[in-house]
Amino acid sequence: ETIMEELHWAEAAEKADSIGADIFSTSLGYITFENDFPFRSYGDTTGNSTIITQAANIAYTKGILVINSAGNEGSKAWKYIGAPADGTDVLSIGSVNDKGVISNFSSRGPNASGQLKPEVCAQGGKVAVLDAGGFAAQSAGTSFSCPIISGSAACLMQSAPTKSAKEIKEAIIKSAHLFNTPNNDYGYGIPNFFNAYISLDETLNALLSSKDNLRVFPNPLHINSKLFILNSKEGEVKIELADLSGKEIYNKTFNVDTDKLNMLPLELPSALSSGQYLLRVVTPSEKKTIRVVKTDE
Repeated sequence: ETIMEELHWAEAAEKADSIGADIFSTSLGYITFENDFPFRSYGDTTGNSTIITQAANIAYTKGILVINSAGNEGSKAWKYIGAPADGTDVLSIGSVNDKGVISNFSSRGPNASGQLKPEVCAQGGKVAVLDAGGFAAQSAGTSFSCPIISGSAACLMQSAPTKSAKEIKEAIIKSAHLFNTPNNDYGYGIPNFFNAYISLDETLNALLSSKDNLRVFPNPLHINSKLFILNSKEGEVKIELADLSGKEIYNKTFNVDTDKLNMLPLELPSALSSGQYLLRVVTPSEKKTIRVVKTDE
């Protein structure tokens, strides 16, 4: 490989942009080259020095979410991320194992400008893959954690089509479990895409700032309606749906976590007719009856 590979990536980025790509997912990093071409130094990973990193940053300014493997140099002499994972605007992805512990091979940050890297991590150890023969196998590398985040980001982007690449990127980072205490091994940690989704939905986001710990959304009800519970005590939640006369139509019990927004599917009976109903909710913290409406789909 020579430096021409970076130019090829830049050309590919221009082509992808021209046909409407919203996300780039790239599993490579340039540190060394063949044919006696000078090696990179750590000082080159400034976030905007190399050709490929400059191209990646430009793509981000065009509204493309650029996601790149952090690299597999963590246990080697180099140790650090390469290009374009060093990019100022690139979402670089480290690797954790199936227990959520950083992989030894996952490349570390920061970049040469001191910017925190990687930004987030996903499972890159013991990842289920198809081998060259088409059989199920396990493999490891940030080439697997990167597409896991990229695929999840695509779903997030699809759920919030009016949001920019910058807003999607920020939502992913802010949802990560170490957001308040980041480091240059995990970055901001492992993202929680449900929380990222909530943060991008203005109606759901209002639940977190409201004093109402029990909300049904959407209401009027349809098949995808959910009960959102911000519960102060761990335990069981019982849901009962009744008509206005008090006759129970169905009930279900869920387990909920403490001090987090729990999303519970209502699973309405398919034959439920339109009209008003009472949804009784009993949690470890409180009891409440919510009036809900079922309309014809």
